[in-house]
Amino acid sequence: MARRDGRSANQLRPPQVELRPLQRADGSARFRFGDCTVLAAVYGPKEPRTRHRELCDRCTLDVVVRPRVGIPGPQERQMEALLARQLEYVVLATEYPRTQISVIVQMSCCDGSTAAVAGNAAHLALLDAGVAMKATAMCVALGVTWEALVMGEDGDLGKMVKLSPEPVIWPLGVDLEASSGNKGQLDTYRLDPTELEEAQCDALISLSMDGSRNQLVSHISSGAPLDATIWSSCIEAADKSCKACLDTAFSRVSRDAGTARRRHCGTVDRRGAGAVRKGSKRGWQFATG
Repeated sequence: MARRDGRSANQLRPPQVELRPLQRADGSARFRFGDCTVLAAVYGPKEPRTRHRELCDRCTLDVVVRPRVGIPGPQERQMEALLARQLEYVVLATEYPRTQISVIVQMSCCDGSTAAVAGNAAHLALLDAGVAMKATAMCVALGVTWEALVMGEDGDLGKMVKLSPEPVIWPLGVDLEASSGNKGQLDTYRLDPTELEEAQCDALISLSMDGSRNQLVSHISSGAPLDATIWSSCIEAADKSCKACLDTAFSRVSRDAGTARRRHCGTVDRRGAGAVRKGSKRGWQFATG
């Protein structure tokens, strides 16, 4: 099913990444999907402000999400919980005992899939800060809606109406006419939905996936309840999407950031092309076509 911006149901908006937009933070990154933009900054590892937050065997992660305008609300609190679970999974906390790592996420422009964009920005900011990590957990958002094609008077397929109460989930890209059984019933996944598409979806899911282990790290959902079949299909679609996003954008970020460092300093980086120079004053931007 074609979407308003011309994408198919299983296509992401072109990602754009900029490393170290903030010079005073230990690490920062700006991530963008379409018109949705999020800026993340990392401060630390540093000494905790209060002793009761100090852990003797690991660091403490502090995640703060700030809206574009106004004060934080329930949506920002949900997003903080999602990011905290994601970052606790990837960060090697035992490498920094008795310290605190603060991650500040600032919404710049919201146009759907905000939680997923925030998760990717926070992960890149940790990478730019040089924080030790054991995995790469990417985020993606999916909108789920189920509809039925009603037969017209002449026998042709007519308009779309909402299906109730239990939909049958079809995988992405299914051909309705070629499908056997339950003909006339159609489910739609919208990968990386915009703000307008989110209003039209029955359920919204933001998932963080560890692509190397094919493991679900964290998620938040809203809207209609989803059964096990729907969840399985969403996790499979999210896993493929996160791997594609990692292969096209983030591997290119690491490689070109190392190349820019060698060109800027005139020296060879012995850590390899994937290393990111912490003190670089030159940002890098990449956009897929």
